[in-house]
Amino acid sequence: MTVLLVGATFAIQGCVVPAAGGGADTATYVMGKLEGVEPKDLQTVYGATELAVIQLELRIMEKSKDAMSAAIELRDTEGRKITINLQTAGEGATKISIQVSSSEDERKSRIIYQKIRENLQKK
Repeated sequence: MTVLLVGATFAIQGCVVPAAGGGADTATYVMGKLEGVEPKDLQTVYGATELAVIQLELRIMEKSKDAMSAAIELRDTEGRKITINLQTAGEGATKISIQVSSSEDERKSRIIYQKIRENLQKK
């Protein structure tokens, strides 16, 4: 029973990985989505996200935004779908969710997230 419990613990830990850059701010990759919370308001994170999209040369297919959330649907150079969702997560914080539909989904998600964070550090 102990062996099964230890094995299950390691299996579960394999699904959640802290973001590169560490520190108190981390993102986790669970069930095909990279999610993290940034201590900035939605408008600031949305601006940093739009800039990251341009810097990474991703094509915007559709976007929407209101006072509480935003969504951007993108395509990479190979035509793979990427979805970025932003959601207000309390006063002055925004939840970021990135999903990439490809075999390199976690790696690409982390590249996009890191670029958003770099842009946020400049603001």
